[in-house]
Amino acid sequence: MLIITQEPWHADATGARLLSLAEAAALQFGDIRGSLLLLPLGEADWEQLRPERELLAEACAASNFHGIHIAGAVPVLAAHSDEPQTVGFVVDPDGNTALRVPKITPDFIEGFTDSACELGRPAELPILDTPLGRLGILTGEDVLYSHYARVLTYNGAEVILNPCRERRDAGFESRLRARRTRAYESSAYVAVATPHSQLSGDVSVRLPCASALYLHDQQTVEEAGQGESFLRPDFSIEFLRRKRSTLFMNQPVYMRSMLYAPGYVQAAADDQAAAREMPATRDGWREEAGRRIAAQAEANRIDGQTEDQYSALLVQNEFRVIHMDTPNPEEILRQNLDEAIGLAARSAFVPNVRLVCFPEFFMTGSGGFGKRTPKTLERIAITYPGPETDILSEFAQKNHVYVAGSTFEKDPRFPERVFNSAFILNDSGDLILHYRKLHCADIWGQLPDTTPGSIYSRLVEELGYDALFPVVDTPLGKLAAMVCFDHTVPET
Repeated sequence: MLIITQEPWHADATGARLLSLAEAAALQFGDIRGSLLLLPLGEADWEQLRPERELLAEACAASNFHGIHIAGAVPVLAAHSDEPQTVGFVVDPDGNTALRVPKITPDFIEGFTDSACELGRPAELPILDTPLGRLGILTGEDVLYSHYARVLTYNGAEVILNPCRERRDAGFESRLRARRTRAYESSAYVAVATPHSQLSGDVSVRLPCASALYLHDQQTVEEAGQGESFLRPDFSIEFLRRKRSTLFMNQPVYMRSMLYAPGYVQAAADDQAAAREMPATRDGWREEAGRRIAAQAEANRIDGQTEDQYSALLVQNEFRVIHMDTPNPEEILRQNLDEAIGLAARSAFVPNVRLVCFPEFFMTGSGGFGKRTPKTLERIAITYPGPETDILSEFAQKNHVYVAGSTFEKDPRFPERVFNSAFILNDSGDLILHYRKLHCADIWGQLPDTTPGSIYSRLVEELGYDALFPVVDTPLGKLAAMVCFDHTVPET
């Protein structure tokens, strides 16, 4: 049984509070032995933080008394450093600290705090095997970062616990979506516990309701009600494991992590080269935040003239699907292209329209499902550049617009291979970006196209690693392309 509580708790009364919370849960749900009680982020007096070992010893005694796992997070004086730090934990029914995970990110929801974190340090992100499933912890804002959840998933996590304390600020809705997305990306449960209130002096301040259990299909299994003490969601680890045993839309399976490894290695090397001591005070974190914002602004800067405001024209043309046995694919492809351009031309001439985007397969229809082979798919593939892009180039020049779209593409450098690719032409008609879809239905046998992961060494040798993730500077901004469900892979 998974029990999520929204009741606040304070570090100074850990033992008594956890004993009473477990007792209250038992009164509501009956026998809770063997259950997992997930606590929200605990409150603490930052001027007099308790030593981590002392506090966890009280939590261990409570879990042992009731025969349950208790999970949560709380600011403490960290055991390894005596620094103020927020630490996530799971204590087991035998009264042991079974999992300890220091928070990686600073406390920016709180406007930063006088505390250290694990940012810039190696993070193991361990998991705990329990009868309820394999557990991992991402405390507070850590859940906003997809790569932390990805590491937990590859380490075997089935349930990601997120003890936190929410605020209704400008980022509140984004954080709700992030938790739902982490469940989808990881094919995992994400369990969230946040308190329904917080004491400020002698006033009990009500906080937004955000405690919930999210499922891998982006559906909310159950959400806690406002002011509700406990939530016992319908939870089945076997249901999740059956889902993970399938291939279709199982994100951790079809995500080609090897594509991103060199980029992360280089980023880590760059970070190491510019290594700096992370702050441990609120003022220090605010200064660090300002430095990072300025660095990001510099990285996003574009030399030369830019257009700050313009319109993009999104074209939804009705195309004819070219089937395997279609006798004249070139003729139908050209007809689809001409009609798509004709539709776009109705509005592309408007002066503030500067970008025209055509959909995936706009020249051919999907046309790849069924018993296709690379040879039959090659019949509906085009080259970049080629006759079709020449027509689009003329359209771009005539209307003074950038043009983006996606098609099946063949390249003589990779014979007998067909890619699902995207392109961007500038307003002079030049091909300025060429992107090949990284994740596709080839992984579960629905399309015989090639993705870069299938010919990784050959493609990188020919085109270089940066060809996997092209970005181009333009007066319209830094432009990139993704095709279909590539956008569901945050690493892309």
